[in-house]
Amino acid sequence: MKDLAREIEKTIKEWQIKGGIEPAKKLFATCLDFKLVSSPIDIRNQPWKDEINGIPEVLAEKGSFRVLYFPLNGSLRITIERKIINLMRRDHPSKQFWIKVRNIRLGNC
Repeated sequence: MKDLAREIEKTIKEWQIKGGIEPAKKLFATCLDFKLVSSPIDIRNQPWKDEINGIPEVLAEKGSFRVLYFPLNGSLRITIERKIINLMRRDHPSKQFWIKVRNIRLGNC
């Protein structure tokens, strides 16, 4: 258990230094035993697609739980956030989600 705690702490510190999404993938895959997926999410027909800066994707999954990533153009209005969640629930009704819709800024842990 101490090894896992050390690995999580190390990964979070790496995330603080490097930023970006790669340390998050490492955290889910290495520390939390998720399978990395990197599967794009099609948003071409969504009225809120201009709120997204890049290609949203399913980062990882474990059982019925999926980790989603939506790179943003600034902050996201709650109404758009709700539409994203509803889209995911409609397209994947048997899945649970952790949706990162804002930039994560980690302070000192």
